[in-house]
Amino acid sequence: QEREAAEAASAIRNKVPQYIAALSKSNGPHEVMLNGVPLNGFDLTALKENPELRSLTFRGTGVQVSQLSQLADVKSLRTLSVYGRTIGAVQYAEAIKSLPQLDRFNTSFSDVWRLRLENAENLRSAPHAEYVHAPYEAIRLVNCPKLNSHFDLRPDLQYAHFENVPSIRGITFAGRIPPHTVVKGVK
Repeated sequence: QEREAAEAASAIRNKVPQYIAALSKSNGPHEVMLNGVPLNGFDLTALKENPELRSLTFRGTGVQVSQLSQLADVKSLRTLSVYGRTIGAVQYAEAIKSLPQLDRFNTSFSDVWRLRLENAENLRSAPHAEYVHAPYEAIRLVNCPKLNSHFDLRPDLQYAHFENVPSIRGITFAGRIPPHTVVKGVK
C-alpha cells in the first residue's frame, strides 16, 4: 500500500505543470483551491495569464514565500490563503510587500505570532484579528489605510503599534496595555 501511495503522489506531482498551464490558459474560475497538491518548487508565474482569477487557496501544498511573489503579476488576484505551516510572520510581511494588489491574505492560526504590516495600501483584513485573543505576541500596523479588522488582543501581548490605520473597527486590550504602546491615526 505504501508503494501504491508513493506512486500516486508521484503521478500527481508529475501533472502539476499541466494543471498550472491549464489554469493559466483558462478564463476563470474566480476561485481556485489547491488542497494537498504538491506545489513546492513549481513556477506559478503562468497564472498571471488567467484574467478572472480572484482567489487562490493553498492548503498543505508546501508552497513557499518565493513562489508567492511569483503571483505579483496576477493583477486580478484579491484574496490569497496559505495554510499548512509554510509561512511565518516575517514571510507574511514579505509576501504582502510583493503582492500589493491583495485585499485579503489569510494564513494558519499559529503561523503568525508577530504581525508587522507596513504600507499595505489595499489590505482590508489581517489574519486572526477577529479571534478572541488573537495569537499575536506583538503587533505593528503602519500605513494600512483600508485595513478594517477589529483586533481582540491577548492578555500577554508584548508590543502594540497602530499608526495611520484609520479604518480599523476597534482594538480590544485584554487585561493590560503593553508599555510603549502607540495608537495614532486611528479614528
